[in-house]
Amino acid sequence: MFISTSQIKIFLYRNTIDGRWGMDRLFALVDSELHLDPRSGTFFVFFNRNRSLAKVAYYDGSGSCLFYKRLENGQFKYPNIDENQNSCEIAPTELALLLEGGNLDPIIKPKPWQPKMRVNSH
Repeated sequence: MFISTSQIKIFLYRNTIDGRWGMDRLFALVDSELHLDPRSGTFFVFFNRNRSLAKVAYYDGSGSCLFYKRLENGQFKYPNIDENQNSCEIAPTELALLLEGGNLDPIIKPKPWQPKMRVNSH
């Protein structure tokens, strides 16, 4: 089965977490602070205080999944998120870049492709 990446929602949590937190604590945070359904299939990305650890939590329909990556050197660099917001939505390609240690600021996103309108001349 193929899954369109345009249908995947990914949210970065603005604040840091304790790296020891597990699935239940992270999903409680999604519910209470982000006001989102943790079992919606959305990916939620969290970072520890020194940004050396990233955790990605999501529900796949049959169970909860938690993945994490610890950088051996350096820090994850994620975009500045408005202080009035608890999270921001990113694209799957941005998540891949982020988890490779890339920087999301500044990223210039191309405009979505739109077919050219044909003009019928009669």
